[in-house]
Amino acid sequence: MTIIKVSKDGKKLFKKVDELVVPLHVPDDVEAGGRVMHVEMMPSERSKRLVNVFLLIIALLVLTAGMVGGVYLYKYMAHRHKVSKVTIQYVDGDMPKAMPQREGEEGFWCGTIDEEVDIMADYQVEKIDVPKFDDCSSSVVIHDFHTNTSVIVDNDDSECFIMDLDRTQMSPPRSFAELITKYASGYYMPKVDVVRRDYHVVTPPLTDLSFAGETIKQECLGYASYKLEKNEPPQMLEIQFYLKRKVFKTFGYSDLRQVVKDRIFK
Repeated sequence: MTIIKVSKDGKKLFKKVDELVVPLHVPDDVEAGGRVMHVEMMPSERSKRLVNVFLLIIALLVLTAGMVGGVYLYKYMAHRHKVSKVTIQYVDGDMPKAMPQREGEEGFWCGTIDEEVDIMADYQVEKIDVPKFDDCSSSVVIHDFHTNTSVIVDNDDSECFIMDLDRTQMSPPRSFAELITKYASGYYMPKVDVVRRDYHVVTPPLTDLSFAGETIKQECLGYASYKLEKNEPPQMLEIQFYLKRKVFKTFGYSDLRQVVKDRIFK
């Protein structure tokens, strides 16, 4: 190795010395015949910046996911608070075994129905949990006014029966909510009549329920779903044919103005 020095008068002095050798520090506990060298690596400034950016991105993703989840949870909890329980007393003039009404009135008191109604006004959806009564099986009935679709969910047999929404028989969610509020406060006592309708099942089962709306699609997930077509006008020969060759189910529901009994032929 050559060392160059510059004197005060500008002369360069050259001096050749032996190579500089720095001995390695060997710990005392190293076994004989081997050496260990400890090297400490310090992260560079660039690596620190990359780590900070990565952590910042993760924090933003977590914050965004929390905000989105909070919005959906708020909407879910908001509509769940609109669940109401109503008791319907209905009249049926076609059932002679029913209890008679007051003197001078037509028809008969047939009984009462305790229904749980979930009104999702923001989604234009009504969900009615109907217990078993008379000849009707227990079911869940959903009316989607956005897609103009109704469904009867048979949880016992894991089946869904989808039909067109009858707006002449069913009230929209906001009107329905006002009707329930007035009914619960004793504002008036509606006279509920019975409406009967016959449908037949269209086969094969449906594979895509997107046309019926997200609420109905989720409710019928994993169930065999069928489209229903109305038997109108009812033909006696056709009804007798179904009674001989097919089986049928009866489901009921109400919107406080009438009890609807749908008989579904399969």
